[in-house]
Amino acid sequence: MVFLVIVAPLLSSGGSSGGVSKSTVAREPLAAGAVQETDYYTDEPGWISSKSTLLSGMKEFYEKTGVQPYLYIANSVDGTTTPTTSQLTAYAKQLYSEKFTDQGHFLLVFCDDGKGSFNAGYWMGDQARAVLDDEALDIFAGYMKK
Repeated sequence: MVFLVIVAPLLSSGGSSGGVSKSTVAREPLAAGAVQETDYYTDEPGWISSKSTLLSGMKEFYEKTGVQPYLYIANSVDGTTTPTTSQLTAYAKQLYSEKFTDQGHFLLVFCDDGKGSFNAGYWMGDQARAVLDDEALDIFAGYMKK
């Protein structure tokens, strides 16, 4: 569902939405064929209760941006159930090269911190960076914190 809520603000320009900045840049999606479509998520702990809702939002994100998102919900990373953002980012980088053969994916690795919150890290291909620049990632992070 996160991807569904985030896609519109990333691609349009405007003010703010509930304390989260909106994009000041109209971004163009990646060209068709830039991504070899894969599955959309891994859910190690089995948290996802509405797979169809998640997939719908992720596929809409892909259609609007040309970047295929992939959500990896991990039980643990590097032997810990409370990995740091740095550990999650390093794990995302490793997973990216294992899972994808193109440069058009955005991989978000998420892990519950055991304290009612979470940590997340991400990695993306070089082509995906053309759409998901620093401003877009700041907007994404703002919506994740909501």
